[in-house]
Amino acid sequence: LTMTLVGTHLAPSAGLTGPRLTELVEDLTTGCARAVRAHTLDEQEEMRIAATRAQLRAEQALRAKEAEFQHLASHDPVTGLPNRAAFTLHLAGRLAQGRGDRLAVCCLDVDRFNAVNDTLGYLAGDRLLAAIADRLRALAAPAGCAAARLPGAQLKPLIGTGARPGTTPGAGAPASPPLPPPFHPARGATT
Repeated sequence: LTMTLVGTHLAPSAGLTGPRLTELVEDLTTGCARAVRAHTLDEQEEMRIAATRAQLRAEQALRAKEAEFQHLASHDPVTGLPNRAAFTLHLAGRLAQGRGDRLAVCCLDVDRFNAVNDTLGYLAGDRLLAAIADRLRALAAPAGCAAARLPGAQLKPLIGTGARPGTTPGAGAPASPPLPPPFHPARGATT
């Protein structure tokens, strides 16, 4: 279309004929082709950059999902504590270190937990377990210990490296320090 306009309208009015017209049309054609090529290359580069960014976002989302799935596979969904599989791996790792340090595992059970579920509902029971887990983490972390939740309401703090005789409760002895303040699962708050 541009070449037709130059050849039929612009060239005669400008006095362009013969070789000068041919040269002008060739220059115009070359310029248009270069502009189209440059525009196409710019668009291709923009598409390549957009595709690279999309691929990076997809890879990041995939890594985040993989980490989330790994966490879900190794942690209790109610308490966020490591589950039996993660606890077993952690315990095996600690035992494999074989440094001669003492290691203790305390088993805690929530008394009358079924009564909480039966009378107040499962949501209240879940809130109670989550609150106990938070308190166990707060007690265990400063001492370099870990806690896990096994099936049911059973919680297992792992007392780790450096544990000395007398620093862990004996079988059947109450956990020390206690887990106050009281928790009211129906309200989800402590008093």
